[in-house]
Amino acid sequence: ERAAAAVMVRYQERLAAYHAVDFDDLITLPLKLLSTDAEARANWQDKLRYVLVDEYQDTNPPQYQLVRLLAPPSIEYGAERPNIFVVGDEDQSIYAWRGADYGNILRFEQDFPGATAILLEQNYRSTQPILDAATAVIQNNTSRKGKVLWSERKQGAKVRLYEAGDATEEAQFITEKLWDYQRKNPLWHLAVLYRTNAQSRLYEEVLRRLEVAYRVVGGFSFYKRLEIRHLLAYLRVARNTSDEQSLLLILNVPPRGIGAVTAQGLRREASERATPLWEALDVSPNEKLKKFRALIVSLQEELGRKPLPEVLEFALRETGYECWLAEQNTPEAEGRLENLHELIAAARESAERGETLTEFLDRAALVSDSDDYDAAAPITLMTLHSAKGTEFDLVFLVGMEEGLFPHSRSLDSEAEIEEERRLCYVGLTRPRMIST
Repeated sequence: ERAAAAVMVRYQERLAAYHAVDFDDLITLPLKLLSTDAEARANWQDKLRYVLVDEYQDTNPPQYQLVRLLAPPSIEYGAERPNIFVVGDEDQSIYAWRGADYGNILRFEQDFPGATAILLEQNYRSTQPILDAATAVIQNNTSRKGKVLWSERKQGAKVRLYEAGDATEEAQFITEKLWDYQRKNPLWHLAVLYRTNAQSRLYEEVLRRLEVAYRVVGGFSFYKRLEIRHLLAYLRVARNTSDEQSLLLILNVPPRGIGAVTAQGLRREASERATPLWEALDVSPNEKLKKFRALIVSLQEELGRKPLPEVLEFALRETGYECWLAEQNTPEAEGRLENLHELIAAARESAERGETLTEFLDRAALVSDSDDYDAAAPITLMTLHSAKGTEFDLVFLVGMEEGLFPHSRSLDSEAEIEEERRLCYVGLTRPRMIST
């Protein structure tokens, strides 16, 4: 705890230097402002006539407090305040491990007297047998408002249970079923949903042996690939030379003779002078460091006069990154170069939407596992947490054994067992036709 306290001070200093905020700051800084500044609070309450909160069951305590400050119940202030409208399903609250409190939605009518609750019980995705199975699971939870899902699609295959001898047999059985379903119904979207990422390995191996195409959601997303991070780091440094993390990432990428000893000397020089690394670069006698600085300056100039796609093309060319990959002449290097060209295509789409450089970089930084989801993929492997919000024609829920799902960490807590049931409920309600 003492170490964390010391690190926190440095961490906040670095965030300020980068002109950045982290995820917590996005909530806590506005919360602090609205809690302590009555004028700012009144200004935002007057500005917001209506407040809509989606996925309300996944709000955490600070988010809940922020909502209360932006749209307080009229009774607390004796005046008309913004109307608040929340949407959520307590049976799909699956993020307690990152601070979500589904009690917020259970207490909504109590927190906001006079609120009207509207149950949306008709399901437009799944058949009735699937909904009946999901209801049979979730009705064992006691902490819920309760609802009865129904569908006009009354007919459909029943949910099927297959008990395998071990994980390998299970994977073999399921992948053969996937192959058969895909062959008979090539337009169907099929999915294997599991509790932990490690479970994907067996399915990947068998699908490869069967030469069946599939997609894994939850691996490295596009914006987390190293070559993408490198090129975006050049933009980040050009936009903000105080971003030392990005600067150090690209200092010798592609290789330009700036080794670890030179980089360490640069950092030592900056520390002794109590200046940022960028200023230490300015006074460094090292020719290679001077050339690197000149490269960034030229990139800054391009940012000031050219659209983002052209700036990326300039960075890819002038940094030597494109030539470096081409010279390797390997399938991996070729794939990385294709990824970089795809990044430029993404920048063009961003420019067409009217996004600024900052918005483009922020979107890249905020990418999540679910952003990798491709509805056109014939077979998708993904965790149950990543599956929320998706839908498929057919779904396999795998590894449903005590200790794995429900997870061993949940077995000693009724509250955590209820969350595991909610996770199962989410998985069961993903398919349109068949759940196995």
